[in-house]
Amino acid sequence: MNRSDRIRTIFSAIVIVLSLWFLWPTYRLATMSKEDQQKLEIENPEKIDKLHKKALKLGLDLKGGMHLTLEVDDSQLTAEEKKDVLDRALEIVRNRVDQFGVSEPTIQKEGSKRIIVQLPGLTDPDRAKRLLGQTAMLEWRLMRQQQEVADVLNKLDQTFRKISGDSLVEVNPEKTDTLGVVPDPTKAAPAAKSAPGESLFAKTKGADELPLNVPLETVDKTKPFTSLLLSFNRDWVLVREENLPLVRRMLARPEALAAMPKDSEFMWFDEWMNLSEGGRGKALMLVAKDEYVSGSNLVSAEPTSNPQSPTQLSVAFTFNRKGARELSRFTGDNVGRFTAIILDGKIKSFPVIKTKIPDGRGVIEGTFTDVEARDLAIILRAGALPAPMFTREERTVGPSLGSDSIRQGMRAGLLGAGAVVVFMMIYYQLSGVIATLGLALTFLSLFGFLAYFGAALTLPGIAGLVLTVGMAVDANVLIYERIREEIRREKTIRSAVDAGYERAFVTILDANLTTLISAVALWQFGTGPIKGFATTLSIGILTSMFAACVFCRLIFNLWVSRPMKKLSI
Repeated sequence: MNRSDRIRTIFSAIVIVLSLWFLWPTYRLATMSKEDQQKLEIENPEKIDKLHKKALKLGLDLKGGMHLTLEVDDSQLTAEEKKDVLDRALEIVRNRVDQFGVSEPTIQKEGSKRIIVQLPGLTDPDRAKRLLGQTAMLEWRLMRQQQEVADVLNKLDQTFRKISGDSLVEVNPEKTDTLGVVPDPTKAAPAAKSAPGESLFAKTKGADELPLNVPLETVDKTKPFTSLLLSFNRDWVLVREENLPLVRRMLARPEALAAMPKDSEFMWFDEWMNLSEGGRGKALMLVAKDEYVSGSNLVSAEPTSNPQSPTQLSVAFTFNRKGARELSRFTGDNVGRFTAIILDGKIKSFPVIKTKIPDGRGVIEGTFTDVEARDLAIILRAGALPAPMFTREERTVGPSLGSDSIRQGMRAGLLGAGAVVVFMMIYYQLSGVIATLGLALTFLSLFGFLAYFGAALTLPGIAGLVLTVGMAVDANVLIYERIREEIRREKTIRSAVDAGYERAFVTILDANLTTLISAVALWQFGTGPIKGFATTLSIGILTSMFAACVFCRLIFNLWVSRPMKKLSI
């Protein structure tokens, strides 16, 4: 085996191994019964979540679900307000969709007024329309302090100890430490009063600004809940990424809800935090239900430069007269306390109240980038000035219809592939078998890389698969005809094979490159089904070229390396 063939062998082996690795979660889920999935969800929720995340995903038309086209009515808005009204509406819709727990939703802008929403697997379309049509809820809520949070955590531990027979968590029975609340030295000093015009809030976010390495000494079988928490500093706790699914499920249990104070609830910070010991996590905060300011009275919010630090951006906001009275009371009673800025049930920021603001004008300071400051301003305005949205188009695809689409699409693909395989084997004999092996590698790597990139397989995507069948053997046809021509010129078999591949490669590259350019254009500018078709076609072009020009060439070279008088082609 020469050096070129060794390189082809290595690359072919890498592609095959990677494709099988990427498809393993899909195979694992497909061969797992519903009972086993439910059992695994209880015993090891992190594992089942990872399998779903890495498995090949099905689009709306195959899995069933709901397609909505929402249109923003900006007829009552000024020209200035119309500039980012679609971005604000998109933020509202995206936060609403997150409430459904739908995997891989599609939410994107179309034109200057429309938003496309696809919710695969959604079983309650009426609820979707009802929630998406509501006005966004923006609130400033007071965060409970450390000792209050510690009391609730200890109560949750007591609650889950009583139901520990449900195998909620695995614990280390050797440690018996207790929950330690680490005092926050920043709370000891009184908050400085601000002159008129100074900012209301201190820094709002940024993992680098927070001491995240204070451990909770609770790895104990008597602490089934707090043993899952990473650290406890200031007025919140941190949960490592791998523990998030289990903590969410525990907090959603009726026993946990019953143990919670009636005037408080746990909520999550919407952004990831980088942990000092590596990895990332999310902050869990206990917020008040009865001490808040509604964002419905917010008039404006704009990014602005910080006079004391020109390189940093802040977000200035203004309330109307009613909101100013509420804000004055809220800030005056809670100077020095953390407050959570919440949009649609998600904490977007958690600043410190620095001083009482009587005029309804304040500033949120922080180490914001241009994009972060703009996004926070959009979030704030989204709750204050929502533009009415109405449904322009609605389609519901039932699971049975999706199953029929999969069955019919796969039947078409198998019939097309079968017809091509039969033709290649009859017309090109043993060389047709090599082309069939290349076709098999094309599909293996195509599905593998679809799973790796997280692309959803749609009905138009299946059409792209069928088209790929023809394109996959088209390169082999060009090569084989060229080899036949070289053999008719009385060249040796090895010389004919080498010349066939080398002289046909330019034609193959030109044909596939022009098709790939078209597919990329469809993906860039298309929406919904068009993108699904373009994604499958693009990956199919690349994998079919690799199979024909690398994998099949390797098999041919190994085949003709031994002496032979006639090539079966």
